[in-house]
Amino acid sequence: WNMLSFLIITLIANGYLLVQHNTKCLFAFIPLLFILCLLTGFVQLRSKSIRLRICYHGLTMLRIFVFSAILSTAYHIVLLFILLPQRFMMLIWSVVFCICVEAIVFWTGIICVYATSVQLGIKYRVIGALCGMIPIVNLIILKKIIFIVRDEVDFEYKKELVDRSREQDKLCQTKY
Repeated sequence: WNMLSFLIITLIANGYLLVQHNTKCLFAFIPLLFILCLLTGFVQLRSKSIRLRICYHGLTMLRIFVFSAILSTAYHIVLLFILLPQRFMMLIWSVVFCICVEAIVFWTGIICVYATSVQLGIKYRVIGALCGMIPIVNLIILKKIIFIVRDEVDFEYKKELVDRSREQDKLCQTKY
């Protein structure tokens, strides 16, 4: 599911040329992006904790953002050589369209992670906010945020699975 979401989001982000030739595609792209931004990652984790599921959703969206941004950058570099110099404005609009879609994916992820992660702490939230507009540094901080949240989700979900498996044993049941 996450791989399919990644592929669809990457297609939408780089779909400006398709939208330009057939504007009806936009009516499919917008609801599809909205649905993916709401459900990706949220439905995979079978946790009882809504907080943990939202945190995992944010983590998944940030991962999709990173890999989609890498592919989108490569795509637009290739497009640069194909469209220049005759269709300069088409390239510019494609880049703007891509940035808007990627921004939606990023902000969906970062808001979910900032709102639900316990391990992230105030330190990385502030560093992430301050370094968000500094190229290269923002990618390093994003990588650190992704690793912290990934470890948190893994640890808490494994702990929840252990608790579920021990529930049948009634280890904490008192004599009375």
